[in-house]
Amino acid sequence: MEKEMEKYFFEAFNGLDRLAPGSQASTLKAISMFNGSKEHIKILDIGCGNGIHTMLLAQEFPNATIIAIDNHMPFIENLNSTAEKFGLSNRVIGKCISMFEMPFEENSFDLIWSEGAIYIAGFENGLRDWKKFLKNDGYLICSEISWITNTPSEKISAYWNEEYPQIDTIENKIKQIESAGYSYQSHFVMPVTD
Repeated sequence: MEKEMEKYFFEAFNGLDRLAPGSQASTLKAISMFNGSKEHIKILDIGCGNGIHTMLLAQEFPNATIIAIDNHMPFIENLNSTAEKFGLSNRVIGKCISMFEMPFEENSFDLIWSEGAIYIAGFENGLRDWKKFLKNDGYLICSEISWITNTPSEKISAYWNEEYPQIDTIENKIKQIESAGYSYQSHFVMPVTD
């Protein structure tokens, strides 16, 4: 049953530019929250999908090496083909790797990026499990499903509590970030158009 659901998941997203809520404007806004040096840094893009936001990372961090991972080989092939087309394959490398089995050395990335994917690991699990891959002054920038109201309808509340029990308010997500040993800096709510 799980393999069948995975098949339908990939069929549903086949041919789409973006595989999660977002936009170029929101990606650029999130990139602007990175306050570290942009010179010769190493970025890990977890759940890169077909790489649309990976290419924006490459554009905005012109001296970065980016390792972009996803567990669906056609997405990785598309990303690597795009990187080659734009002459970026020397610094944008797509790899077919599960976020649950990352073989990277500890303390090796300046920035971990996860746009529309950390929920797959579970927000608190992702925060905890990925932290070891960050350098001491590294950043984790991600998007997360959160309540933006304290009074969601019963129907919506029931749906999200069934589909993603870790859904919570932004205030509680910030507490989770701090409890995981990060220094929280900022956030924004994506517009409805995303």
